[in-house]
Amino acid sequence: MVMPKPGFIKLEPETTKRLRFDKWWREDRTIIDPKSRQPKTVEVMVFHAIEEDGKPVDLPFSVLSYKLQQTLAPLINTGALFTRVVSITWYPRDYAAEYAVALE
Repeated sequence: MVMPKPGFIKLEPETTKRLRFDKWWREDRTIIDPKSRQPKTVEVMVFHAIEEDGKPVDLPFSVLSYKLQQTLAPLINTGALFTRVVSITWYPRDYAAEYAVALE
C-alpha cells in the first residue's frame, strides 16, 4: 500500500472527507505493486485542497486509484470540482476499493 507523504490529505476508511480544490495536475510516481511486489510507475492525479472538512488548508490530495480518477475526471471537465465542496468516502475492499463521491 502506498502511504501519502506527510502533509497530504489522507482518506480514512468509511469516513467522509469534505474537500474544496482550486487546481489539479498529474504526476508520475513509482510505487510497489501490491500484488507483484515489483516497482511500477503510475499516473497520479494531484489536487490542491484549500479546504478540508470546513477548515482552510494548503495541502495536496493525491488520487492513485484509477476508479476514483475516473469519477473525478468529469467534475474537472465541467469545472464543478473547483466551485463546490466535494465529499469523498472510501470503502476499502482488499484491492477493489469503492468510493462515494458527491458535490455539495
